[in-house]
Amino acid sequence: FSDLNKDQPHKVDLKNKRRVIRAIEILKSLGHIPALQPELPYDVLYIGLDTSDDVLKDKIKKRINARLDQGMVAESEHLLSLGLLTHERMQKLGLEYTFISDLLKKEITLEEFREKLFFAIWHYAKRQRVWFKKNKNIHWLDVSDADMYTKAMALVDAFVK
Repeated sequence: FSDLNKDQPHKVDLKNKRRVIRAIEILKSLGHIPALQPELPYDVLYIGLDTSDDVLKDKIKKRINARLDQGMVAESEHLLSLGLLTHERMQKLGLEYTFISDLLKKEITLEEFREKLFFAIWHYAKRQRVWFKKNKNIHWLDVSDADMYTKAMALVDAFVK
């Protein structure tokens, strides 16, 4: 796609089918690929909060249990019974709903549901970490650090001066 307009290079991840298709749709519709958004006209302070793998895994497990306690499965089952949701749609909605659909179809047990959902969310969180770590402008702070707030405020103070 960088050959489409020699004056302005464009980046399309050729390994990402969805993005390639979208670029083709835009090209067909507009006749050209629009210019990339310019850089922001102001400085940005990026602060990232990091935690240990064990703490993150524990939070994921607690979140799954809380969602189950709040009736996530029952709500989905109710929507299915009303015809407002289908198993096919649930498979496309995201991690939780994919596994809820499998659970309601009795393809997996509740324990398998918890395990599969936990590992899917954990792998998603790891991918997010990798993606954010690519941004070298992020100042990472460990949430277990007793001085985290002080360090964050020091970053902000230095940034606004």
